[in-house]
Amino acid sequence: MTALQEPENPISDTTVGFGKLGFKPKKTVFVLVFALVFLLSGLITLTGVIQYSMGLVSFLIIPLLFLFRIKITRVILAYVLLAAVILLSGLINQSTPLETLLFMRTLIFSFLIYALVELYLRTWNVTRVLRFCVLIGVIQLPIIFIQRFLYGQLPPRILVNVDQIDFDFGTFNFKGDYAMAFFISLIVAYLLFVDEKSFIIRGKKKWVILAWLTITVLVANAEIVKLIIGFVWLVYLVVRLNSRRAFFVIGALTIVVGILIVAGFSDEIWNDLNTTMRTNTTVDLDRHENFIQGNYSRGAAFRYYLANGPNFLGDGPSKYYNALTSTYSRGNHGHTLTFYAEVGLLGWLSSLLILYLFAFHKGAWIGNKRSGRIQIPWFSIVIFISILMLSITNHVMNDIGIMMVYLIVAKANTFGSPPFKEKDTLLANVMDTI
Repeated sequence: MTALQEPENPISDTTVGFGKLGFKPKKTVFVLVFALVFLLSGLITLTGVIQYSMGLVSFLIIPLLFLFRIKITRVILAYVLLAAVILLSGLINQSTPLETLLFMRTLIFSFLIYALVELYLRTWNVTRVLRFCVLIGVIQLPIIFIQRFLYGQLPPRILVNVDQIDFDFGTFNFKGDYAMAFFISLIVAYLLFVDEKSFIIRGKKKWVILAWLTITVLVANAEIVKLIIGFVWLVYLVVRLNSRRAFFVIGALTIVVGILIVAGFSDEIWNDLNTTMRTNTTVDLDRHENFIQGNYSRGAAFRYYLANGPNFLGDGPSKYYNALTSTYSRGNHGHTLTFYAEVGLLGWLSSLLILYLFAFHKGAWIGNKRSGRIQIPWFSIVIFISILMLSITNHVMNDIGIMMVYLIVAKANTFGSPPFKEKDTLLANVMDTI
């Protein structure tokens, strides 16, 4: 996965500037983007203090590309391949330069986040970042309940732009409940599969935190992510469970189910999943017409493209979605449908290659050389399949929140199992008091 490195005589992260005005560029940009994406986006949008677009936050990373050298690796080549497919699709389908450029924003946003994570995360700071991620995940549940309680008291200018079902995004981007839930799901996966020695969260309280985080995902109105968190736990139970862990896992899941039943959420969660599955799999004439007119109808969309046979280069970038007006001329909602419809099977597969290379670092499948056995990288498999599931309903490469957490846990996984070099005893103490 590693693609960026400092030059032989690197510009130190502590020497940019003059005298007391010097600052650490990589750390400064990472902290700023991290805070904007995971803590401040929703608040900024609600208050309306500035015209805010989370995708443009990634442009804060551009100056770092001029300070630190880029090494050509598999990930960079995969981006070049996807860019070539997009350009070829635009050329064949006679798309305008603006349409092609607007589609390219997906590559730009995701690549800049990738560059930031690669430049900043190291063994000596990744523990701190992961612990902050856990803390952010823990505070989402009470914030969700507060948001639901306050929905009816919102100003009219906000109410007209959001339904009650979408007003539970925590500290994440406005109406970004899916990103918040996916963020927590990947943190749960990391704690289960990588942090097996309970270093990020010390002691048996790890299982209580895991139960709390799982409840948060199940309470949020992000139906596809409820399936993802279930998938994470299922794989863990199958490949990692032993008699000692079984006690804590079953105990944690019992706590989750018990709390949901007592709080009255179990029926709501089941009914929401049932409704979502039925809506997305049922196909009739009305839903087909809705899809053709640009409205949401995923079942009709899949049936439409399956019936029309393979399309290798699509109908042209930005053919069915106008990023300037946020309008659809066909109901291709989500990364999978958008890429297949606009840049074809080759474009979609190229994007999956990028997501795969993010998750599976070089040597991920290499096991014990003496025994000759292949190591199965379960964590990489879990997060890759998870983002594929999310890509059915959401524009994953266009959402820098989704990309950032995906890249953080994937990069942390390349360092192996904790413990890493400890530099943050204060934050460790805070985690110990949760």
